[in-house]
Amino acid sequence: MFSIGQSGVRLSGFLVGISFVGAALAGCAVGAQDPNGSGQAAPAPSDSSIPYPKSPSTMDVCDLLPAQAAESMGLVPQGEKKSNRLDPSVPPHCSWKSPDGGTTFSFDAFSGRKIEQYYGNPDNARTFEKVQLVGHPAVLSADAPKQDGTCSYFWAANDDEVVGSVAQVQVSERQTKDPCEMAKKAFEMSAPTWPAAK
Repeated sequence: MFSIGQSGVRLSGFLVGISFVGAALAGCAVGAQDPNGSGQAAPAPSDSSIPYPKSPSTMDVCDLLPAQAAESMGLVPQGEKKSNRLDPSVPPHCSWKSPDGGTTFSFDAFSGRKIEQYYGNPDNARTFEKVQLVGHPAVLSADAPKQDGTCSYFWAANDDEVVGSVAQVQVSERQTKDPCEMAKKAFEMSAPTWPAAK
């Protein structure tokens, strides 16, 4: 269960009510680069430990994944906003599906959360890694994507915002599609479009 409470964050197979497991992602980016696409090294602003901080929680959650990015991932361009039935206080997430509904991807944006809260909560994930993704610190929490077709990332947008993602590939495509690559691609195509933190 992924839950957010007064005492912090706990991970255990679900992200805001969506089940997830995954696998280690080889070749994660190392070092901070400008997520706006310049390819240049990104110095950290004086008021933030996160280079080029973003503020995705100011957006509608279903605008986090651009329509063109969704289509390139084999998903319908418009996502569906969904509330957390287990905890109504948690912000809604947005879910995109393939045309046949078998493959899904979800984004969540949480303000008032630090990536460090995820570092100490590996729970039962077989793989729980601190990685760099689009030049920002992130966590890969995964289990067995070739078996269950699911992979999750938690990405530090700025010092006090985290974006969560879940990619789930349908059974018939699990030998040819890597859900971790799918989630990674979503961040690479989306993060440059998110507003800068002020």
